[in-house]
Amino acid sequence: MVNTRVKTGIVFFLIVAAFLVGSIWLPWLSVVLFALVAVLGALELSHALQKKFRPLSFVSIVIGSLTMLAPVVVWVLYKDLRQWHIISRDSLPLDARWPSDFIWLLAFGFLAFGLAFGVYALLNVLFKVLSRGPEHMPHAVAESSAAFYIAFPLTAVVLFAFAVPNGYFWLLFAVLTPMVVDVAAYYSGSLLGKRKMLPKVSPNKTWVGFFGGVFAGVVFGSAIFMIFFTGSQPMLPLTQSVVFGGAAGLLLGLTAQFGDWIASSLKRWCQIKDFSNLLPGHGGIMDRFDSVLYTLPTTLVLALVFFLLERVN
Repeated sequence: MVNTRVKTGIVFFLIVAAFLVGSIWLPWLSVVLFALVAVLGALELSHALQKKFRPLSFVSIVIGSLTMLAPVVVWVLYKDLRQWHIISRDSLPLDARWPSDFIWLLAFGFLAFGLAFGVYALLNVLFKVLSRGPEHMPHAVAESSAAFYIAFPLTAVVLFAFAVPNGYFWLLFAVLTPMVVDVAAYYSGSLLGKRKMLPKVSPNKTWVGFFGGVFAGVVFGSAIFMIFFTGSQPMLPLTQSVVFGGAAGLLLGLTAQFGDWIASSLKRWCQIKDFSNLLPGHGGIMDRFDSVLYTLPTTLVLALVFFLLERVN
């Protein structure tokens, strides 16, 4: 009989897949999906942090988390530029200005986020200190830090939707790799793992599971880049693309597990097992996306390196 964890995992995957497949034609669907993740994640994180900070405003953390949407302003203002989220082989070749357009869109997107989050954090601290007294400064800082923990990495989702050439494939890579790594680490660790890796952080983590997850990331990265990142501009030749994909998969395999360890440490500190019970057998949204919060910005950096290499070639 299929257990609860597997059933929930299948349903969860199908829901995420529906949004991601739909975003092939409607890029904003991926933004909607992760805006929902930001709201639910903020609620779960605020609930966890209330174990250490009282009072703590979940409304403040939700508002701060939604500053991830700030780059949408740039998307609207520069809508006359080509939609880069998928560059088909049948589309017109990119003109010579595409690298500068790419860099400027990234820069303006991050500037929009930085301004939005800076205003939020400043007003949040001022409101807490002026209305409740300086003793509430730690609470305001905790709220702003929690919001940044969610908002900053999810900003990459918006940038993949409009600022990054073939951003859809980069988004898939960032979201799917942690799932592959998690499944590989779980089953390899369960079947073969004996030596515990981080007993004080996560008692079930083993060295076999860790290396199994990393290996799966390398294989998956090479396959993704062989399929989606080889050929037409802006791309790399097959061999270079596969090698880059393997290296990128290695990095994301490590990053995904680091993100999981940090989330586990946070849960231990807050003395909770899961962030919520929204997903039976898996915990909450933050339990499912804790690794993605780290692979998203890492993948954005990888995209920048990839296109710099493409220019060299």
